[in-house]
Amino acid sequence: MPHSPGLAPFDTEHHPQRDRRRAIIVYVGGILLLLAVIGAFALEQYHRDIQAAEERNSARADLVAGWVSSIFTSSEVMLTSVSAHLEDEAAGIEDETSVQLTHWLSALIADLAFFDSISVLDTQGRVLASSRDD
Repeated sequence: MPHSPGLAPFDTEHHPQRDRRRAIIVYVGGILLLLAVIGAFALEQYHRDIQAAEERNSARADLVAGWVSSIFTSSEVMLTSVSAHLEDEAAGIEDETSVQLTHWLSALIADLAFFDSISVLDTQGRVLASSRDD
């Protein structure tokens, strides 16, 4: 496109090469600015995702800690109950008492689904009573 001398200011010359360089610099600067903004948003989103994951993990850890605590508490209550029941029985467990204790243990385990079985052993490790049939 030809240059019109009447439209240009008096002391300016038209330099297409310099104008092209300026346009390229502005374009590259705009691209870099756009990449910096996108990078900042991505970094901020990354930090938010990490924080959310840490909060979820903390909540899960609290849930598991509560569950484990309740399991140990219920196990302690179960063993205390069995111990108290054994103290109520005669000092030596006879066959009839052993059968009654086995029925009592089976009924106790039936009410508590998270226990598989419970057995009463003597000092030599022999099974005196068990909630299992075998």
